[in-house]
This record gives sequence, C-alpha cells and structure tokens, in this order.
Amino acid sequence: MTKASTSVGYRFQNFLLEKFPELSFTGVSPHVPDFNHSEMDFWLEAKAGNIRWGARPKENQAEDFRELVNVVYALGFHNLDGVNKKVRQKTERGRQSYLERNMHIVQVCFVSDSMMNLLLEHETRESKKSGERYCMVKNSVLNNLFGRREFTRFGQTAEPESYYGFSYSDYKFFTHYDNAGLYWRAILDPREDKAFIRFMKGKGVLGAS
Repeated sequence: MTKASTSVGYRFQNFLLEKFPELSFTGVSPHVPDFNHSEMDFWLEAKAGNIRWGARPKENQAEDFRELVNVVYALGFHNLDGVNKKVRQKTERGRQSYLERNMHIVQVCFVSDSMMNLLLEHETRESKKSGERYCMVKNSVLNNLFGRREFTRFGQTAEPESYYGFSYSDYKFFTHYDNAGLYWRAILDPREDKAFIRFMKGKGVLGAS
C-alpha cells in the first residue's frame, strides 16, 4: 500500500470519527477492525477507495475478524482521481491537509460481515506485486446488489442471489441522501447487526429500506 492510499484510509477514518464521535478507534492493529462501540457492542472496519475503482477489503483481515461478532464494514468512496500522483506531500500532516481540501467522500456503504464474506469469496483478486489477496468492491457490484440486476461474469449471465449465494429476505437494504448530498447505503443482517442498525438510525444516516 502506498503512502497516498494509506493517507486516504486515515482521512476516511477521521471522517467517520467526525460523523460518529461515539466510536472508539482501536489503533493500527490489522487483527481487529478500526473501531468499536463498547456500549452497543459492534465493530466497524473502514475501507476507502475511488468511486470509479472501488474499495479493497483484505482477505487476511476478514479471516482474523471471524473470531469476532457484530462486525460491519464501512466502504467509503471518494472523488479524487490520481491519488498517487497528487498526494505526494512529505509529511502525513501535509497529506491530510491536502486531502481535506481536495478529496470528498461522496458515498458510504455499510456492509454486514456475512455479506462481505460472500463478496470476498466471489470478488477476490491477488496483487501481482505483493501477493496480497483482496476483494475489489466496485460501486457497480453494489449497484447490482441494490438493484437486483443481472450481470455478466466469465461470459455468463448471473443474478446476485444465485451468484453470491444469499437470499434477499435475509438482509435489509438502506439508501439515504443526507442534507449535504452524501449518499449513504447499507446491506445489513437485521439479526446480527441489530445494534448497529439502531445506532445508525439514531444518527439519521439510514433511510427507508
């Protein structure tokens, strides 16, 4: 991971803390999600990516998280193209200052741990440079899920339920534009993610399912 992409990740973490100060940052350990909420008993892992190319949850982290319960992923999509060329300041403070001025989070999608594991199973790729395995969650993948749209994989037509192996009846889908025009979406398990849903509804970021 480049310094620029790491800084984008930090900026998204700060964005979430600004929106939800009740969250506690867990530190830089890759073995637990980035945040937890001790009173409501849920974990939140933050992943940021360009709206064109998607966010990249890592397979090895998801394996570590299997020991935990009530894990949700926050996928943040930003609008800054050419991050590695533009975010070249020498210090983290300088990079964060640039990102605060020039990068905007335009969409956040919360994804239940169980759904993310299905995406990891079917959308995982391997980095040619590092050998690290990650899930490429593109906005188009989310659009297919939310719209129940058919799509093409390996020359074959598929639909979300059969391809990923889930039932729409097991999840709740939320969409909401806030007053600032930020697009919030969520794919959540109403049983496993009950506390998280209650928290986010209280914060006003989940609209009608």
